Amino acid sequence: MKTKHRVVILASAVLVATYVIFCIVPTLRHRAEWDRTVSALRGLPRDRVDAAVQAFVSSRKAGSNTVPATATFDDLVSGGYLQTNEVAAFGSKKVVVWLGVDDSTPAAFFIRVHLSNNRDAVEMRDGSIMMEPAL
Repeated sequence: MKTKHRVVILASAVLVATYVIFCIVPTLRHRAEWDRTVSALRGLPRDRVDAAVQAFVSSRKAGSNTVPATATFDDLVSGGYLQTNEVAAFGSKKVVVWLGVDDSTPAAFFIRVHLSNNRDAVEMRDGSIMMEPAL
């Protein structure tokens, strides 16, 4: 009887540990990443990003190149439009900026940050931040 009782307790403990490892820990990790991303977006020097986007678009037009709909922070840093320390809070995340968005369309996507859970944090032009729904 005692052996059966111990087996049931051990099996229950294994189930609880499995649940914690595979459900709770990833949720906490993704929540922490979301919080860091929101903090990075709020701390981003918006006037510098706007100036960098304008300079990027102008140089593309002047070089008779087509202007893409988006540019990554990597593009803006490698082109000298932004400094590495201005976007350092995003680490190695892929960050995309929409180039044709201005204040006349406040509900338009402005910046998208790809997260490790294959979802995206999106900042709208009006400054609101949301998690893009999973598809």
